Amino acid sequence: MGRKDLLNIAQQLIDQAAQGTFQFLAVAGDPGMGKTWFVRELAELAGAKGMAISWRQIAETSSAAPLSTIVDALDDLLDAKSHDPMATKAGAARREDVLAGFDLQTGTADADPTRQAHHREFRALRQLINELDLPQGVTLILDDLHLADDHSIEFVDHLLRRPPGVPMLMVVTYRTAQAFPKLARLLSSGSPRSNTVLLRPFSRNEAEPFFDDGIDPARRQALYEASEGNPFYLEALAYMSLLGTAELPPCVRAAFQEELNRLTPTALLVAQGAATFDDDFAPFMAATAAEVPESATLMALDELVLRDIVRTTSTGRFRFRHELVRRTAEESSTTSWRMGAHGRAAAHLAAIGASEVRQAYHLERAGSLGGPHAIETLLSAASAIRATSPLVAAGWLRNALDRMPNSPDISEGRLDVLLKLSWTQSLGGQLAEARETAQATLALLQTDDSALRARAVSLCALAERQLGRPHEARTLLLEELQRTPPSSRRQARVLRRHLVVENILRADYPAAQAALESLAELSDESEPGVTLTVAALRPMAAFRTGRTRDALRYARAAEDMIADSTDRDLAASLDAICIACFAETAMGRYSVALRHFTRAIAVARANGPAYVLTDLLAGYAQTLICLGRLEEAMTVTEESLVQTRSCGSGQQRVLTLAQHCLAATWSGDHLTALRAGEESLRVNVGGEEVWIALAQYAHGVALINYGRSPEGAQSILDACDRFQSPHLSPGIVLSCAELLAQTDAESGRLSGAQAYAHEAATLLDPDLTAFMGFVPLARAHALRPSDPAAAAVLAVEASRQLISGGRRLDAGRALLTAGGAQREAGELELSRETLSEATKLFESCGARALQARATREQRQLGVRVPRVPPKPSRAAKGSHGLSPREREIALLVAEGLSNHHIATQLSLSIRTVETHLSHVFAKLGVTSRVMVATLLNNE
Repeated sequence: MGRKDLLNIAQQLIDQAAQGTFQFLAVAGDPGMGKTWFVRELAELAGAKGMAISWRQIAETSSAAPLSTIVDALDDLLDAKSHDPMATKAGAARREDVLAGFDLQTGTADADPTRQAHHREFRALRQLINELDLPQGVTLILDDLHLADDHSIEFVDHLLRRPPGVPMLMVVTYRTAQAFPKLARLLSSGSPRSNTVLLRPFSRNEAEPFFDDGIDPARRQALYEASEGNPFYLEALAYMSLLGTAELPPCVRAAFQEELNRLTPTALLVAQGAATFDDDFAPFMAATAAEVPESATLMALDELVLRDIVRTTSTGRFRFRHELVRRTAEESSTTSWRMGAHGRAAAHLAAIGASEVRQAYHLERAGSLGGPHAIETLLSAASAIRATSPLVAAGWLRNALDRMPNSPDISEGRLDVLLKLSWTQSLGGQLAEARETAQATLALLQTDDSALRARAVSLCALAERQLGRPHEARTLLLEELQRTPPSSRRQARVLRRHLVVENILRADYPAAQAALESLAELSDESEPGVTLTVAALRPMAAFRTGRTRDALRYARAAEDMIADSTDRDLAASLDAICIACFAETAMGRYSVALRHFTRAIAVARANGPAYVLTDLLAGYAQTLICLGRLEEAMTVTEESLVQTRSCGSGQQRVLTLAQHCLAATWSGDHLTALRAGEESLRVNVGGEEVWIALAQYAHGVALINYGRSPEGAQSILDACDRFQSPHLSPGIVLSCAELLAQTDAESGRLSGAQAYAHEAATLLDPDLTAFMGFVPLARAHALRPSDPAAAAVLAVEASRQLISGGRRLDAGRALLTAGGAQREAGELELSRETLSEATKLFESCGARALQARATREQRQLGVRVPRVPPKPSRAAKGSHGLSPREREIALLVAEGLSNHHIATQLSLSIRTVETHLSHVFAKLGVTSRVMVATLLNNE
């Protein structure tokens, strides 16, 4: 895999050697790059040519017996002459004559210490090669030449300068970073017979065969990046990912452990101390963890660099060659020693005033070391990173709990930590764990602990909702409200607030309205967050209970209040703000929705929680689709999909997949749309939920656009509950009626088209101006077969209304309908103009399939229009197709920042940075951070 060109070079050298010339090939590369794999393939090629093969692995212990490996290799070649008994006897006698003077313990000939003795050795061995009677030639392979003794390297140099006169190919392999001076001089000698191939990291495409079919593309990219294209590391990481384990495969551990076993005791100790740090490290850090004096540490680091266990960085610090090497070094120490090393590291960091976050990493791994100060440090550190790295924060909170006394008289402090842990687990997508923690907390609380119980019940209900158990969530909230005394108004507000959100999400809008009124009655001016929450929730509750004018009035009031609120205020009411954003889109107030979504997403990125961010991204994408900004919508849904897969919530996944499906199908990427639509339907979120209706709607649109109209129409009818009691918003239901009218009209079912057009008229709410154009467009579809001229007039009017409402894509569809109807009515010139306008609209929207359809209709009218070109690669554009966040991270990579530093600067988790960076690599078509920097710095 990935080495075909280099094997072609090897085949040429084999052919030349077989013709009677001496050839030399050096195969270089980092550890794990596949040097042994490569020469194994080469040996098979040489064997197929009939050449005798002698392959020797050079061991470091061979340096005690110079030339011993080469002598053994020639022994093998002499044994290869078994085809002729006389030759075998003669070969044995000749071998006895030539090698009799070699003492394989000392490697000297006749104990002659002079340089002339070495030349006699080399000449004798060379003469022995010349006397090999192997007509098809010889292939001599010396694996790991960087471990060879000086005599062996000098002999290789001797053969290069004075090659034997027999058909021979000599192949050596060595590690690039361990080509010591003598070996480096040999390989740079400039001999015409010397050839070197460098095994480079695999490209992303070359790495594809390593992955099992069950690994999703984002995970594949992340694994590829972690492997740095090294096939040995890639195979190990792919294996671990497939099994869902953090354990290194035994063969991988053994290979790395063999390297560590060659170290001196002090160097091994320093490596183990340095391995307690998961990023680059300074010498004093390794010295502290290993309890080794700094002077000895520096000498040990020289040895580790020489062995290519660690490498120096541009900042003068050190880093392990690869994370897998670091893990092996760390795990090579005993558990108790490792805990002590982390404890020493934490104590040293505390003494120099390092941040709680840096200390917490080591405290978590130090067992009970650290004393009472450790608990405070872990809690502070968890609070600092909870929004950006919730999984890490959850681990630190659990560690702090383990250190706290668990007496029968549970302290309020411990209960508070438990509640923080539940919330943090929810942020990180550990929904089952969050529910379990909240339930455990409730079991410890007394019935009169109303404040803590309200928090615990809210957290438990949130987890139940995200786990697809909305009825359980609602029951929890209602039962706790009944239990809460009238005097506990603040606790009642917390529960009522969650109940309103819960009822809205389950599409029980009358119940949401009733709960909202109760919440408004409980409002307290001392808590402005409650007022903001009520204002943000009112528009959706009013709108979905049929009070559109009230909803619009509430929306304008919420718009002003949100504009006057700080980011901190928004963060405290982010789930309510998210619902307000969706309400704006549902009512066709797209410019306001975009403004609110953009700000709320920025707040959610900085403060979490992840499940709200995914909802916001999906809602933002929905608004962009309505406005015909499909390219942007695709980018947003891609980011949201990454978030949802790590969040673990079915409803977020369905919501995002539905928008991804719609963005893809209107963009013309029908297969992607169908895959997303089918996946959304497989997610179990409950049949009574609005999410399943969204999935059915998106999948139905994708099926119709793909040409499977009967299936698509059925899916849309299911989504709309056949217009009886649909969960979908009125605007979407109205657009469904229009699309069904078009589908029936194009299939010749005129009565059905007319019925859907009539349905659209009954669904129209005159206060929702953004959707008014769907009614004349539905009528145009139904009228077109019998009166195309009248249909064209209706479709043109529909396009005007839709453009006025901001729905450019649907306006283009109306113009496409008008243009076709005008052609059928004989208004050819007017049809050309209308179709030209439709084509421009589709092009600006990125609706390539519709653009191609409009182009075809223009050609039928004799207009010479160029074909729609293939969709350009995002990487070919000025922005390289990167989202704003991806470009921000790419620019920081170009500045030389590590993932850890980027995560700190942008307040993101390292995992999120790694995910974004995997997308950057894919979109830019690069395989390393250096290539990212080169590409962006040369813009």
